[in-house]
Amino acid sequence: MSRLFLPVQTFTLPVGTDNLASGFQVPPMNPRFAIVDSHAAFRALVRHHLGVRWPEARVDEFDPSKADIPATDLAGAGYDLVLVDPTSIAAASTQESLNWMKSFCGRSDSPPIIVLPEGGDELYAVRAMKAGVADYIPKRLMTHQLLVRSVDELLVTRDPAALEAATTITDSSMPRAVVLPGYRIVRPISQGRLASVYLADSKALGERVVLKVLMDASDMPGFREDFDRFTLECDLVGQLNNRAIVDIYDHGISDYFAFIAMEYFPCGDFKARLQNPLSGAEIVDYMSQLAAALQVIHELGVLHRDLKPGNVMLREDNSIALIDFGLAKQLNAESGLTGAGEIRGTPYYLSPEQAKGESVDTRSDLYSLGVMLYEMLTGKKPFVGNSSIDIIHAHVTEDIPELPPERSGFQGILEDLMAKNPDKRIQSAGELLNVLEDFDLY
Repeated sequence: MSRLFLPVQTFTLPVGTDNLASGFQVPPMNPRFAIVDSHAAFRALVRHHLGVRWPEARVDEFDPSKADIPATDLAGAGYDLVLVDPTSIAAASTQESLNWMKSFCGRSDSPPIIVLPEGGDELYAVRAMKAGVADYIPKRLMTHQLLVRSVDELLVTRDPAALEAATTITDSSMPRAVVLPGYRIVRPISQGRLASVYLADSKALGERVVLKVLMDASDMPGFREDFDRFTLECDLVGQLNNRAIVDIYDHGISDYFAFIAMEYFPCGDFKARLQNPLSGAEIVDYMSQLAAALQVIHELGVLHRDLKPGNVMLREDNSIALIDFGLAKQLNAESGLTGAGEIRGTPYYLSPEQAKGESVDTRSDLYSLGVMLYEMLTGKKPFVGNSSIDIIHAHVTEDIPELPPERSGFQGILEDLMAKNPDKRIQSAGELLNVLEDFDLY
């Protein structure tokens, strides 16, 4: 390779908006990024995502089709993070691209590198990670949420001052700073009325975890019910020791907080995955995994009651895990947490009986899975409206939408899952698994 090392463009990103939940304070950063890719449109897309999160960041772009990009020069250029498609640097050879990554990551002055390949497969991903890259996100799976989350974590980890400052985070929804012995809080993920979710480092485990923290606010209306749901979630998930369910590592009460420490999913949730089209084979695979997960919890007498893409997480091997059992219910126990006629769950995914506040069983979760199937097939939700009431009414009264011709082969399964009458649906997750096993994509 020649020693040319010319940036396409150097500039400061325009002011944007912070994507973190309002009310959380994190250390300000003005990072330096390098984007290496032969496609100008993709470089612009990555630049946009970075600009929304880090308005004052400096970004250098490099086009490998116009000049060679030596790994040694780029590694020692003072960047905080490099985002690169190594296949665009060494398009003729997979081994050449792996050699480039090894050369880059082998230097002591190298910043973290996120690989954004055009193609690649699981084997290539494994070999890239072994070469030392910090993260691997195929272009077809890249979303704003996934990219920013990855970059955010790597920047905080790289900056000791920022990491120390992030140990205690002030959340405007909580009157006290969140400090839990044995955990170093890295950044917030989301916040609710009384509970917030954080990314944290566990000293005992030596790895990243997600902390769900409930503030002790016993004088606030609804706290007792929220606390009961919180403890029920701990108990239920503790019983569901299965790879299809999120792992719970620890839970308890520390000073003014109740908390759950659970598995962290760097690949994000299924909602982000749905932003990109799915093939028929991928849909059958995901549906089979989801049906198997429901079979696990249903056989243990647990209803999820809030099945939706945001509550399905993805691991690096593309396997799924169910999370958020805050609305779950044991079939053989009357928890008293939902009164007669009370509606719980996300309107877009409610079964008709759940929408009407009636008693529900396992077939309600299967209806929600049917709604997710429609979204996988079309990229849209089957029922929308101007308000929650409109959506709920549609679940109860409107016909199941017809799929486009190219997806019509799934119409039968869709109707069997989304039948208004639970007696006319597929009756169990096991039955659905059998249907999917015999399903002909062609």
